[in-house]
Amino acid sequence: MGGASFAFGMRPGVIAGSAAVAAVPLGAFVSESGGRVDLIPAVVLLAAVFEFSVAALNQTRLIELVSESILAGFLNALSLLLFLSQLKTLSSPEAVSVTLLCAAISQFLPSTVLPSSLVGITVASAISPLFNLPTLGSTFDPSVFSFGFSAIPAFLTPTEILDSLQNVDLQTLSCILPASFTIAFISIVETLLAAKMVDDFKCEDLCAVFIEDEELDSSSPPPSFSFLLPSDVPTQSVLALSAGNAISALFGGFGGCALIPQTVLNLNSGGGSIASMISFTATCSLIILLSPLLSNISLAALTGVMFTVCYQTVQWDSMRRIFSDALEKRHVERLSELESEKEE
Repeated sequence: MGGASFAFGMRPGVIAGSAAVAAVPLGAFVSESGGRVDLIPAVVLLAAVFEFSVAALNQTRLIELVSESILAGFLNALSLLLFLSQLKTLSSPEAVSVTLLCAAISQFLPSTVLPSSLVGITVASAISPLFNLPTLGSTFDPSVFSFGFSAIPAFLTPTEILDSLQNVDLQTLSCILPASFTIAFISIVETLLAAKMVDDFKCEDLCAVFIEDEELDSSSPPPSFSFLLPSDVPTQSVLALSAGNAISALFGGFGGCALIPQTVLNLNSGGGSIASMISFTATCSLIILLSPLLSNISLAALTGVMFTVCYQTVQWDSMRRIFSDALEKRHVERLSELESEKEE
């Protein structure tokens, strides 16, 4: 997902990867289909077809129907869910202290030479053994961190994926279509919302869309290896999403989309237009070459970074503006009611 998002022209600054919005519908599908995990590549590949169709029909412009209030509510709810999911790590005063230290470093240390979040994770993980705090290695099976080159997945041909659909009953087939459509729909929405969020953060209009039939904004197309794609960034982003999910399916993955928390972390760490490619390269390097190092990362350190992401994801300005407008509107209505009572 990370490599495809760059190569096929996803909005610069957006980080894409495997995502829970794809895993959750797939989990429901596997349960309903009687444990047919072998059908996951077919479901993801069909989702990629849906995503390609949306881009080909130029329907990405419908994201403009998402108002500022809806976007703020979505991001604020996401921030709250991320925050609540991390509370289980705060099991002791020492864990709270290390978490707050990592959060403070990530939030306030300038990202000049190194990203502040990376410094925060390193410092917090270094002092965590002093308090016997759990790490990734002590939480998960050690085999998880001994990948090496064996982690490189085997390539599946489209024929092999189609062959998996043979001898599938109608009930199972009826589960594939809803799961694929759900993955495609949610992935498209989150990808375009992430692109709009980067627009707001950078005060740019790469994803500005006009509901009328005018040309879509293409003043600064994103860097990519493709020169045959349409010029508007929203359509390019969905095409990149489609390509990423198709490639993921061919390698047996469960797909994904743009990741709003990781995108927020990238923006606040000073990430540039090729951040998605760097993220892709770093992820591959960590899994294949440096996976043992991941086992030493403290859970409290990760929680500290996530708390920073939660704070940065909340749309504080939008919330203040929305509440201010609502109070002003209520004040005007109240004055109008008083004037009406006086006249009566």
